Amino acid sequence: MSDSVQPEVRAAAFRALAAMPTIKSVGTVEDVLGRSGEGLRMSSPGLDLSVIIDPVTSQVLASSYRSSNEDKTAYKEGTRTVRVAEWTDELPEVVSRPEPGPAQG
Repeated sequence: MSDSVQPEVRAAAFRALAAMPTIKSVGTVEDVLGRSGEGLRMSSPGLDLSVIIDPVTSQVLASSYRSSNEDKTAYKEGTRTVRVAEWTDELPEVVSRPEPGPAQG
């Protein structure tokens, strides 16, 4: 299937993001797979967001976040790496929820 959003349109959207005062360009960075892209970062009290954009296709390669409570004693963080981004007419495989393990004390 063809991409429904042209790279030029996606690139314009990312340029608009980069122009926002709360979003900073961090230059060329690598994702965990070693792919280079343009890094964007947004920071606000209690939340940091980062995204890596492929400069050729304008597709997202990876994103990450880190949030904290007001006194910075608790954190939640995560990273997503995009290996494939394409349209499909097929539904994804349904993954069963794991059974809860024994309580840890």
